[in-house]
Amino acid sequence: METLRIGVIGAGHLGRIHTRLAQTQEHIELVGIVDPIDATRQQVAAEFQLVPYASHHALIDRMDAAIIATPTKYHRSVAVDLLRAGLHVFIEKPIAVTLDEAETIAYLANHHQRVLQIGHVERFNPALIAAQPFLDQPKHIETKRTSGYSFRSTDIGVVLDLMIHDIDIVLSLCDSPVAHVDAVGTTVVGPHEDIAHARMEFENGCVVNLHASRVSRNTERSMQILTDQGSVEVDFSGPTSTFFENTRTASHTDLQVDLLTPLQKDEIKERFFKQVFVARELEITPSNAILKEQQEFFSCIRKNARPQIDGTVAISTMEVASQILAAIQQRQVHQASPQKPFATLADIAPIHGQRKAG
Repeated sequence: METLRIGVIGAGHLGRIHTRLAQTQEHIELVGIVDPIDATRQQVAAEFQLVPYASHHALIDRMDAAIIATPTKYHRSVAVDLLRAGLHVFIEKPIAVTLDEAETIAYLANHHQRVLQIGHVERFNPALIAAQPFLDQPKHIETKRTSGYSFRSTDIGVVLDLMIHDIDIVLSLCDSPVAHVDAVGTTVVGPHEDIAHARMEFENGCVVNLHASRVSRNTERSMQILTDQGSVEVDFSGPTSTFFENTRTASHTDLQVDLLTPLQKDEIKERFFKQVFVARELEITPSNAILKEQQEFFSCIRKNARPQIDGTVAISTMEVASQILAAIQQRQVHQASPQKPFATLADIAPIHGQRKAG
């Protein structure tokens, strides 16, 4: 098998993970790590015994493909350079800051017939994979994705940072055009929204509620999907998946609750999730989702195949994200006064030990 020469552009949190995992794969040669910050690239290069570069231009002639893990605001410019040079490109989510930028990237990948894959990693999460057989024709989906403030991805808001994962999954499950989108959001640290809640309605009747926060005390990555078969609870962090099956008793309402005695109600409560709304833990096959998406990227290059999350899929996701952001902006415009962050970074971490006066 021919060896693929790969470069990693961006030596931050995800760049380091991609570098470490790529080094474990056969027939992959890492030819360098790129980052404009000298101390960062030197540290990562020393850790993984790679040659550090300040710019991706120095590596273009030495690569067959690249993994872009820069801040989102640089995705377009770097991807355009690489695609025009004839390289295959993997871009960490989101594909870009705006829909126009996403369309430019996707157009160039198609024009140059290069593999373009976007890192919506939750599609490779073993909890979601285990749940797939039970997710046909969803009627209602509830998602929750929260974390503490990480000081990463500050060039975008929580919609493109966290909620974008769930938008991508929802669109993959709901085989229907989006009929309506509404959303609210608020800024805590800023300059972009840090908390967002969106409601999507599809033409087939499916209703979706999405909640995302990157200023939460608790970390959660969960999704509940209701279908005619029952209900599925997916915990992406676990990872675990539980299927609650609609038995005949539950779906045909054989239980005449109002006629039950208190003793009968207590008995049914005890066996509700065993005989009425049966809970079944789904078998999870452990795997590393980032490694899996890397393997698909490399495989698609070798087979000249299309990855499951290509430019077309990413554009659809960005279209919905853009509608959500527009809805948030519209509500903010109608507020009595422009929204300001609840706190600034100076409030949280006064520079050089200085305290805010007053």
